[in-house]
Amino acid sequence: MQKKLVTSVGTYNSYRIAGVQGRHFVQTRETAGVAKRLVRDSIEAMATTAKAALDKIESKLHTGFLGSIHTSVKAARHASCSAWVH
Repeated sequence: MQKKLVTSVGTYNSYRIAGVQGRHFVQTRETAGVAKRLVRDSIEAMATTAKAALDKIESKLHTGFLGSIHTSVKAARHASCSAWVH
């Protein structure tokens, strides 16, 4: 049996971490009554910070690092950051 990490955000409160998108936090914001601009700014800041952190790690990888791993992580990062801000 494979265990999956889920989080409680959005309308249904049972999303797998990899499936969480910015809109789920917007849905939670509506329930909690938090200002829309605060949530939007926070989502954009998280996406920007995540991208910058991963770019920094990428710049420090040694030349022998497996290209397939790097390509996979970079693709996942791009998809994840894009999903958060749209």
